[in-house]
Amino acid sequence: MNTRYKIFYIFAAAILTITVLRMFFLASYGGKSYRQEADNTSAHHGELSAIRGRIYDENDQLLAWSERSCDLLFRAEYSNDNDFENMCRDLKKHFPHQLLQNLSRRYSSVVKYDLTAAELTAADRLCSIYPALEIELRWERRIKHHRPELGEVRQENGTEYGISGWEKEFDDILRGQPGKFKVMLDRRGRWIDSTFRIVQASRNGQDIYLSDEKAHDDQPQ
Repeated sequence: MNTRYKIFYIFAAAILTITVLRMFFLASYGGKSYRQEADNTSAHHGELSAIRGRIYDENDQLLAWSERSCDLLFRAEYSNDNDFENMCRDLKKHFPHQLLQNLSRRYSSVVKYDLTAAELTAADRLCSIYPALEIELRWERRIKHHRPELGEVRQENGTEYGISGWEKEFDDILRGQPGKFKVMLDRRGRWIDSTFRIVQASRNGQDIYLSDEKAHDDQPQ
């Protein structure tokens, strides 16, 4: 074997040895910091909304409750110029009555509030194709019989807070405790569904029943 081949084999063996040692390093404790950094970069943490409790009057008639609603959002920061026109065309197929001509690739906006079951199915498919589209869950407070003293709620980050009337007075009972989740994101910032994990379960708010003197919750003390 001549000198040139010997040099080649020595060089190849050195590269292979370095590669194997590097793999062992990353797989062992020495690569723990790199794995943690990669995990933190691709991990997304969020809150699971708690359902706000219901309010019943002194005759046990339902006054106020919360229903889940889904909205389709356009996030301009995730928009791809090459996909924008295709996205708008596909949106018009499923949401023909929306004013999609006002949709701008530069500004985030709501494409459709209160998605129906059929619209939710279509929106979910479109979100898997276009990273700029996102379905947002929110709670809508419903009132059966309007009473001024009932009050109003304000929604912040998916949680309903009482801002007046009984909604504010008994907010600590009605609001509940949000949960926490963790999910991994792919290179396009989309959820990897198989990695979704509940870190802390949410605790729903308690119902309250109003009497002539005061309100009481439906949980035993």
